[in-house]
Amino acid sequence: MTALAVDPRMRVHLALNAASNTIHLTWTAVPGMVYRVVVRSGIDDPAWVDASDDITPAAETATWEAPIDPQVPQRFYAVRRVR
Repeated sequence: MTALAVDPRMRVHLALNAASNTIHLTWTAVPGMVYRVVVRSGIDDPAWVDASDDITPAAETATWEAPIDPQVPQRFYAVRRVR
């Protein structure tokens, strides 16, 4: 699994938790801005698909967590600033 920050000033940290079978993303954020996590199964897939609802952090760090689908061998994640 790979995580990508769309804004070059943004730093994204990806963590996998095998015990709880979850993926956890944390990124630097601007409080009050709106972000969304997007995903695609292959690096050559033409479109990103929303993996989260809008996320509006109150602090300079935002997080998102979701279960890992064992049926999907790879995923590519990005954090997109919506507004």
